[in-house]
Amino acid sequence: LALRHTYRVEPLRVPAAVKAHATLALGVVALQIALGGWVSTNYAALACGNGFPSCQGAAWPAGMDFANGFDLTRDMGRMDSGGYITLQALTAIHFAHRLMAYVVLGVVGWLAWRLSRLGPGARTWALGLAFALTAQIALGIATVVWGQPLLLAVAHNAGAAVLLGTLVALRSTIQSFPSSALTPAWNASPGRLSS
Repeated sequence: LALRHTYRVEPLRVPAAVKAHATLALGVVALQIALGGWVSTNYAALACGNGFPSCQGAAWPAGMDFANGFDLTRDMGRMDSGGYITLQALTAIHFAHRLMAYVVLGVVGWLAWRLSRLGPGARTWALGLAFALTAQIALGIATVVWGQPLLLAVAHNAGAAVLLGTLVALRSTIQSFPSSALTPAWNASPGRLSS
């Protein structure tokens, strides 16, 4: 946002539905970052082992304990019983972050695709989003497969910040217009795209 106040950024005019999609993408990425923080805070990064896409050798690990994994009232690292948080709860935390990554891929990837079809200015944003998304997913997978090396874990956190920052910048640049303002190309006069 500081760059926006320093440099003149041309507004990006998109249909209202694309503006809403950008808002959704921003919310989904913010939720995924919160889940990533929960993974880190609970030391759940290694709960699935170093397999991908499997977790503990399974597509859906048995016995995941979502209730204790996402109990916000418990002490950090402890269960209500006073014992340490179980592997089943840690697995649920880690697996939720993985599942949400698929949602992020779908929502942000679809947004990038939609932007790519709206002209040169929007296409630049689409490429930036696609790059940030691809890099973040690759870093997340590499972090798991290579057993959480610190450099990759830090890069994964930085990648999350880049993806979020890209979406914040995009969303603050967007100006929408109603879909009814669009004239399909087949209704336009020859040589013109709109009336």
